[in-house]
Amino acid sequence: MNTDQIVKSWKDQDYVHALSAAERALVPENPVGLTELSDEDLMGVNGGNNTTIIVATIIITITVTL
Repeated sequence: MNTDQIVKSWKDQDYVHALSAAERALVPENPVGLTELSDEDLMGVNGGNNTTIIVATIIITITVTL
């Protein structure tokens, strides 16, 4: 398996599924590690589950004296 095929297998899940079992066995671990996060992991990201909306209203009254 050449370098281009290995990199493509790391990036393209459809490509990996099209490989034979023997070809998939030749693909080394992705050096980057995990490339997808679960929904649970995403909810733990700072701000991922923050649904608070803050609305501020400012009223300015101007009095004119003649």
